[in-house]
Amino acid sequence: MLKPALPANEAQRIEALQALKILDTPSEERFDRLTRIAQYVLQTPIVLISLVDGERQWFKSRQGVDVTETPRDISFCGHAIHSSEIFIIPDALKDPRFVDNPLVTQAPNIRFYAGAPLDLGEGQRIGTLCAIDSKPRQITEEQIRVLNDLAQCVVAEFKASSVLKLAQQLQDREVYLQAMFNTLLNGVITIDAHGIVKTINPAAERLFGYSTQEVLGQNVKMLMPEPYCSGHDGYLARYLKEGNPRIIGKGREVEGRRKEGSTFPIHLSVGAMEIGGEPMFVGIIADITERKIAEAELRQHRDHLEQLVAIATAEVTAIVQTAVNAVITIDARGIMRSFNPSAEKLFGWTMEEAIGQNVSLLMESKIAVQHDGYLARFFATREPHIIGLGREITAMRKDGSTFPGYLAVGHTELSDNRHIFVGFISDITPQKKNEAELKQAKEDAEAGARAKAAFIANMSHEIRTPMNAVIGFAEVVLQDRTLAQETRRHVKTILSSANSLLGIINDILDVTKLESGKFSMETICFHLPNVLADALHIVERRAKEKNLKLSIAYDTTLPNRFMGDPARLKQVILNLVGNSIKFTEQGEIIVAVQPGDYESQLHFSVTDSGIGMTPGQLGKVFEAFSQADVSTTRRFGGTGLGTTISKQLVEMMGGKIWVESEFGKGSVFHFSAWLPVATLTEGCLYEEGEILEEGYVSPRLFHILLAEDLEANAALVMLRLQQQKHAVVWVKNGREAVDAYRQGEFDLILMDVMMPELDGLDATHSIRELEKRSGKHIPILALTASVMYEDRQKCLNAGMDGIEAKPIDFNKLFVSMEQIVPVGVGRPNAFRMTEVVEHFLCDFSPLDGLVDYVRALKTWKDPEAYLKALFFFATTRADDAGEMQRLLANHPDDNEPAQMLAHAIKGVAGNLGMERVARLAKEIETELKAGQRVVLESRLEGLHHAMQATLQAIGRLHPPGDDFSQVMHTFDGAVVQGLLVELVEALDALNPDVAEPVLHRLAQAVSKADLIPIKRAVDLFDFDDAKSKTMELAVHLGVSLGS
Repeated sequence: MLKPALPANEAQRIEALQALKILDTPSEERFDRLTRIAQYVLQTPIVLISLVDGERQWFKSRQGVDVTETPRDISFCGHAIHSSEIFIIPDALKDPRFVDNPLVTQAPNIRFYAGAPLDLGEGQRIGTLCAIDSKPRQITEEQIRVLNDLAQCVVAEFKASSVLKLAQQLQDREVYLQAMFNTLLNGVITIDAHGIVKTINPAAERLFGYSTQEVLGQNVKMLMPEPYCSGHDGYLARYLKEGNPRIIGKGREVEGRRKEGSTFPIHLSVGAMEIGGEPMFVGIIADITERKIAEAELRQHRDHLEQLVAIATAEVTAIVQTAVNAVITIDARGIMRSFNPSAEKLFGWTMEEAIGQNVSLLMESKIAVQHDGYLARFFATREPHIIGLGREITAMRKDGSTFPGYLAVGHTELSDNRHIFVGFISDITPQKKNEAELKQAKEDAEAGARAKAAFIANMSHEIRTPMNAVIGFAEVVLQDRTLAQETRRHVKTILSSANSLLGIINDILDVTKLESGKFSMETICFHLPNVLADALHIVERRAKEKNLKLSIAYDTTLPNRFMGDPARLKQVILNLVGNSIKFTEQGEIIVAVQPGDYESQLHFSVTDSGIGMTPGQLGKVFEAFSQADVSTTRRFGGTGLGTTISKQLVEMMGGKIWVESEFGKGSVFHFSAWLPVATLTEGCLYEEGEILEEGYVSPRLFHILLAEDLEANAALVMLRLQQQKHAVVWVKNGREAVDAYRQGEFDLILMDVMMPELDGLDATHSIRELEKRSGKHIPILALTASVMYEDRQKCLNAGMDGIEAKPIDFNKLFVSMEQIVPVGVGRPNAFRMTEVVEHFLCDFSPLDGLVDYVRALKTWKDPEAYLKALFFFATTRADDAGEMQRLLANHPDDNEPAQMLAHAIKGVAGNLGMERVARLAKEIETELKAGQRVVLESRLEGLHHAMQATLQAIGRLHPPGDDFSQVMHTFDGAVVQGLLVELVEALDALNPDVAEPVLHRLAQAVSKADLIPIKRAVDLFDFDDAKSKTMELAVHLGVSLGS
C-alpha cells in the first residue's frame, strides 16, 4: 500500500482548510443535496465530500456510508488532492497503490473511485467530491464534467461560508450585503436534453414563486425573460449537436423571471451529465438582487464620500488657517509640513521659513537634541507617551525668547503608510501668571487660617490652665463637710460657671479642628442603646434641676450593636439634648432612633417642648456663633456653636441634619448617620452601659500576674492594685509572663500588648496552648493604648478575655476583673476600704500647662508615688526623643524600633498626665505604623521641645520634708455600720448635701451596684425610698442599724 505523500503547499492548504471552520460541524442540507445529485448522476452507491486535514479525511457530507472519517494514510482522497484533475481508479485491485489498502480489502471494499479535487484557488486543494463503488466501472466525460461542476458548487458553498475572505475585497456596505447573499441557500434545477424540468429544490421554489408541481414537466425557459427565453431551445440544440460548452462548468450572471412576471438578476452555474445514456443538465441559481443593489449603492456612496472628503478638506483647511492656537504638522522625520497663521504669529517664523525645517527649531536646545530620539522610540515601541495627551512645554520663538506653552499631539497613519503628527500649541503665559497669583492667595489664606487656629489654641490654653485650677479647687472645697450651706451654694455656682466656660472653650476648639480638617472619625463596634443612655446620664442632673423628663424611644426592630464612632455620635446627642434642656422650661425631651431611608443608615431625632423658633430663626440655627437673636443669648447664654459642631460631625458620619420647629411649641432636631450593623460583636464599646464613679472597691482579692515592659506604667498599676489589697507579680515581657504562668498559680493575668522579646498576643497564644494540656483556663485581660477595632479584634482572636484601654480607668479595670474571673476564685475583701492619702504637702503648680497633674493624681491616688514616678520619668526618659531620631537614622527601612519607642513614651506619658507628650508620641507611632515618614521631622522636633519643657518643670518640683504627713484610714464592718447610720440621719433630715459625701465614703467600702438605687432615689429627692433601700442594704450586709 502506498501512503499518500504530502503536497508541497501542505501548510498553506491546512491553513486554508482551518480558516473555513467547517471541520467537525454537523451535516448540512446544502452539501447533502449536492452529494445526492452526484450519487444520482454517477449512479454509485457512495458519494462523499471528503476534507483532508493533517491526520485524517473527514466527511462533511456522505451518502451510502455511516462512518464520518478515516485515517489519511489509507485514504484515496489523500492521493487525489495532488492534482487539479479528477483522480479516477477504475479497479483498485488492479492498481498496485491500493491492492492491499484496508478500504479495498475490507468494508467498504472499494473497487471504483473517482474524486474531483476541491480547489479553493492557488492550488489549495482541501479535499474531494468523490464517488465510490464496490464494483469496477468506467466514468463518462459528461459524468466527469458533472462531478467537476458539483465540486465547483461545493467550493462555491465553502467560499460562500467564508465571510471574512469576501469582506477583504468589498467595502463595508458591500461586505454586509455580500455576507447576506453568501448565507442564502441556492436554487437547484435539473433538466433533460429538451429543457424539460425534472427536479426543482425548495430554494428554487422560493426564488421563482412556483411550486414543484407547477414546474415539473415544463420547459425551463418559463423561468427566463427575453431574450434568454426564445434563445434557450436553440442553445440546447447547438450544444447537443456541436458539444461547445460555453457556460457548462462555469458561472455567469443572467436574469430570472418569477411566476408573477417580474425579473431579477441571478448567478447561474450549469453542469452537464449523462444518465442512462440521456444527457441531463443541472443549474445552480443564486439570487444576486441585493448584491446588485449594494453595488449601485456603493458606487453612489463612493461618489458621495468623495464629495464629503473634498468638503471636509476645505473646512479643515479653513479651520486650521483661522484657528487661535498654533497648528503644526510634521512627518515621521520631524519635518514640518504645515504651519498655520497662528503659528507664524506665536513663533515669529513665516510659513515659508518653517515648512521643510525640523520641528526642533521651535524647542529649547536641551529638548531639541532629544526630539529625534523621541520619534525613533515611538516607531520602535509604538508606546504613545504623549499621543492623545496634553502637557506643558517651554517653546522658543525665532528671536530666541521662550514662553510656556500647552501642547497636544495627535497621530495618524495614512493609507500609503505615511505618518503624520499634528501638534496644537497655545501660549499659557497668562494662565501661569494667574496660577502663581492663586497659589500665593491660597498660601496667604492658609497662613491666616493657621494664625487664627494658633491664636484660638493659645488663648484657649491660657484660659483652660487657670480654669482647671478653679474647677479643681472648687471640687476640693465641696468635699469639706464643715462648709456652710451658703458658702457651698456659692462654690457650686463657681464650679457650674467654670464648667460652662470650659464647655464654651471646648466648643470653640472643636470648631477650629473641624475647620482645619483635624477632626478624625473612628470605625469601631459599640452598643448604641448604652451610648444613648450614657449621654442622657451626663445631662440628667441639669434636666432634673428643671423638672424635665428625659426618655429614649429606640425602635425595637433595630439591633443594638453598630460600627461607627461612638464618641462623636455621643457628642452630637449631648449637643442637641443640652440645647433642648437649655431652651425648655417644662415638659419632656425624647431621643428617638429608627431605621433610615437607606441600608446601614439610622435616623435620630431629639424632640423638646421648648420655646421653638420662627421661620427666620430656623435659617440661622446651624451658623457658627449664632443664636435665634440677641435676647436669646442674654436669656439662655451659650455661643451657638453646639449645632454648628453637630452639623459638621453628622456630615463626617455620612449624614445630614435638619430641624422642624414652631415658635412657642418646641423643636425637633433630626439627623441621619451612616452606621452599619456590627457583624463581629466581641469587644464592643459601651457594653456595660453604666458610668462608674470614684471609690470602687474590689469585692474579691486576686493573685495577679502583671506583664508590662515599662517600669513607670507597672508602678502605677501595681500601686492601684495593691491599694485594693490584690497580690501582684510583675514581669517585663511576654516570655517572662509565659514562664511565670508555668511556675505560679495566678487568678488573673493583666497583659500589655506591645512588649519586647515576645508581645502580649504571642504570649497569650502560648499560654492558651499550654492550657490545652492542663485543661485549665486563666482569664487574661489586655492592656492596650490602641482603641482601633482591628487591634481589639486581634486581642480577642489571640484568646484574651477582655480589653482595657490606656491610660487606664482603674474603676473600669476593677469591674472588668470581677466580670472575667470566675465565681469562687480569689478571697473575699470583707468590705475593707483602700488606704487613701488625704494630704501630701507637695506643690505641683510648676507643671501647670504641661502636665494635667490633677487628673493624674485622681488616677494614682497616692501623690508621693506619683511624684516618684515623675522623677523616675525624668531620669529614664530624658533622651527618648534623641534616641528615636537615632533609631530612624540607623534603620532607614525599618520603622518598628522607633514605633516601639513611641508606643512606650505614649503609654508612660499618658499615665503621668503629660497630654502633649503623649499626643505627639501617638501621632509619631501612627505615622510609623502606617509605614510613612511624611511629617515626621516636625513631629519629632515638637516631641523634643515638649519633653524638654516637661523635664524642666519636673526639675522645679520640691518633695516635702518631715513636715508632711500621711493619714491612713482602715475601715471595717463597724465603720460601714457607722456610715449607714449617718446616711439614714441625713435622709431623715431631707438633706442631700449631707447624704452625698456619706455615699461617696460608702462607695469606697461597699459595692457600687449596692449604692446605685440609693443614689438615684436621692437625686430624685425621694428620701423615703432612699431610706428604705438603705435599710435593705444593711440587712444584705448583716449590719444592724437599731430600731
